[in-house]
Amino acid sequence: MISLAVAAATIACSSTSGEANDATDQDQRLQLKDREYLEALREEFLEISGKDYVEFEKGSSELSPTSQFRLERQAIWLRSYSTIAVRLEASGDGIERVEDRRLAMARALAVREHLIEAGVPGHRVVAIDVAEPGSRRQQVLTRIDAFQVAGSE
Repeated sequence: MISLAVAAATIACSSTSGEANDATDQDQRLQLKDREYLEALREEFLEISGKDYVEFEKGSSELSPTSQFRLERQAIWLRSYSTIAVRLEASGDGIERVEDRRLAMARALAVREHLIEAGVPGHRVVAIDVAEPGSRRQQVLTRIDAFQVAGSE
């Protein structure tokens, strides 16, 4: 009797363990597939917009005509994928002080406003990150991510 109970428990554990392994394997395959899909989307985004960032003149948060054009191209692509959100990563001029962070934020807000004017809903710009002072990039990077956008399910 005891050996039957032990055998049944062993079978149940191995069955549960096997199911758990199958679920883990399936989750890993889905994550890999999602990463591959997101990478393909990023490549398409770059193909449409040319670059995934816009540059600024030193000390300025004003968008140049070239930057406006690039953002309009980005907006065209973003309007095609309503479940994709973006995160803006802004940098200043590389001056290590509070003004540099303010400049980076002003640049990010200029990009956000232009994307919204070009038809990208504001709730899809889900984050603005400011680079550490000392970054000399003078740009705002538009990073597409697999964020879950509210109301897109």
